[in-house]
Amino acid sequence: MMNDSAFAVETKKEQDVIVFEAHEKVLALPVQYIVEIVKPTEIKPLPLSPRAVEGVIRVRDRIYPLINAALLLTSGETLPAQTGEGADLEEIRFILTDWNGTPAAIRADRIVTLTQRREDENTGGETPMTGAPSDPESRYLTPVHSVDGRDFFLLDLGHVITDLHAQAVRLLE
Repeated sequence: MMNDSAFAVETKKEQDVIVFEAHEKVLALPVQYIVEIVKPTEIKPLPLSPRAVEGVIRVRDRIYPLINAALLLTSGETLPAQTGEGADLEEIRFILTDWNGTPAAIRADRIVTLTQRREDENTGGETPMTGAPSDPESRYLTPVHSVDGRDFFLLDLGHVITDLHAQAVRLLE
């Protein structure tokens, strides 16, 4: 009798991700959530917004809250510069996203590359990564090894948006 597992087909799906730098971290977002990547545009202040929201931007008649990853990934008294510490102003981009119909923009100090990661891979791999996330980073970042051997942190956009929405609601109560 033949073993069914002998005919099992390996179905490792690969996921395209945009890798970018923000606040001295190498982060990634799945391409499926990215609408467009644009050069910085005018930022309008958003009073009473959560700390990580720099303001709002308008691109093609759509409003995006601008999330500063440096502010999102740090806590305490020391705030990074608005433009991102050490960032080259010519390389800063806004990554426009749509997560289940909710628009948001992420400030990136620099776009690094487009690569792939295996959706079924053991994130973090077998080799420990240096610079592992700490609070509040650990809520939003998952260590990942890409198929081309790069290490980066996958940014959980859904978790970020959900938390920022909850913070905004608390601020308005």
